[in-house]
Amino acid sequence: MARRTKHQGYHYEHAFALDWNAMKGYHLLMRLAHVFNTLARFTRQLRDLYQQLGVRGAIAFIRSSCAAPWLDPARIRLLLAEPFLLQLE
Repeated sequence: MARRTKHQGYHYEHAFALDWNAMKGYHLLMRLAHVFNTLARFTRQLRDLYQQLGVRGAIAFIRSSCAAPWLDPARIRLLLAEPFLLQLE
């Protein structure tokens, strides 16, 4: 992963921090960014979301969806009980 992120606009070459936890956090955030970008490029569902909302809007939507108290736990359990299809192109 380091080579891909290093040369695809992430500028992920040599992170430096005085605090070890800060460096680990930076590394994890970069990995999450890479995952979201890869999913956005290769899945129909997220590609459409990114086209409608833009990158920042899609990230804000995903963040608020994960943190929002408005998600119905019963509905989420039903959705998680069914097989999930992630369509790659």
